[in-house]
Amino acid sequence: MTTKWVFKIKRGEQGQIVKFKARLCVRGFEQVLGIDFEEVFSPVMRHNSLRTLLALAAVHDYEIQQMYVTTAFLHGELEEDVYICAPEGAGFLPGTVLKLDRSIYGLKQAPRVFNTTLNAHIVGQMGFKQCVTDPCVYIKETPSGLMYLAVYVDDLLIIGKDMREVNIIKADLRREFEMDDRGDAAFILGIQIERDRAARTLIMKQTQYARDVVERFKMEKSKCRLRVPIHPKTNFSAEDCPTTPEDIEYMKSVPYRSAIGSLMYLATCTRPDISYAVSMCASYMHNPGRAHWEAVKSILAYVNMTQARGLIYGTRDCNGDMLDKVYVYVDSDHDGNLNNRRSRTGYVAMLHGGAISWKTRLQERTSLSSTEAEYYAASEGFAEARWFRMFLAELQLNQMEPTVILEDNQSCISLSEPSISIQNQAD
Repeated sequence: MTTKWVFKIKRGEQGQIVKFKARLCVRGFEQVLGIDFEEVFSPVMRHNSLRTLLALAAVHDYEIQQMYVTTAFLHGELEEDVYICAPEGAGFLPGTVLKLDRSIYGLKQAPRVFNTTLNAHIVGQMGFKQCVTDPCVYIKETPSGLMYLAVYVDDLLIIGKDMREVNIIKADLRREFEMDDRGDAAFILGIQIERDRAARTLIMKQTQYARDVVERFKMEKSKCRLRVPIHPKTNFSAEDCPTTPEDIEYMKSVPYRSAIGSLMYLATCTRPDISYAVSMCASYMHNPGRAHWEAVKSILAYVNMTQARGLIYGTRDCNGDMLDKVYVYVDSDHDGNLNNRRSRTGYVAMLHGGAISWKTRLQERTSLSSTEAEYYAASEGFAEARWFRMFLAELQLNQMEPTVILEDNQSCISLSEPSISIQNQAD
């Protein structure tokens, strides 16, 4: 395989230049399945897990330390025989071929090889236990209490009560990998973390990312007249898609898909308030029209006006308590989609006053009544609640009471409640 040098400027949380990077990458598209690669899948930590761990750390006043594996993909040892052409500028004679002993950036299996190597060390050498609900979250019992280790490719979060135990884990990782110790977590995956340890609160937001998005699409001077991303009564149909040659030609020059992709990451990480609007506009990515583009610009204007908005953890839940207890709000419209009359599901899971999980999407089938639509939405909320119960149990935070599902449809509530009485045979 041939190689290529890739140059990049790495920026910090305020947009400042941190370093200039040069990286040698192989052209992985030249690889052949079964010859120089087999399995390529590599898990990453769920955003739900990240938000849950940060919420728990804020309320319980845990240390949150961040480490970064430098040139992570160079640490994995390859199982296949992989050969590359000697890189340009390395001083080799023309036509020289090299065999790789370790993985390198650009290889299809590089993420998997690194994850396998890191997992073997964390579980086999450091004594952590891998969670089943999220394979990239690890837990370990120490003399000072529980320690959590969360992995997202090459970013690691170490969460624990005692800083001495945290430093022991850091030292163990440094002995095996080349690590960059970033101290207290402040910026991970494009997300800013602001913490008030005295008040035991934590804020997650993407101010810089939101600013970059609105500037990329030249919306930094825009103002949103609404207090929501798009008008609540907005509803699209196939009639809004372009039909005339003029509209089709106009939409070719519009960066619709790029804008939706940028907004999706924002909606996925820290902005559930734009999730519904982005989901609705994303349904028409195959053939967007002027009305859809105007809706996207409305979302961008809203993001521009609310760049510093984010998630806060550490406040009281809906019952006024500060327990490690999840609440799930679910809702649905009925026949909301004008094309196929399918309903839209929406739910949000809350922990310590902040959202840790949310979803909005069209249901897979058409509901015959509002009760059916709400019950379908509630079932997805139940599934999410069950996952959180299992995840918290693995974190040794067992939920002793039932998880509260908040639903506003009386018929759905009646169907969901178990029978409160059983008639005696004698009657």
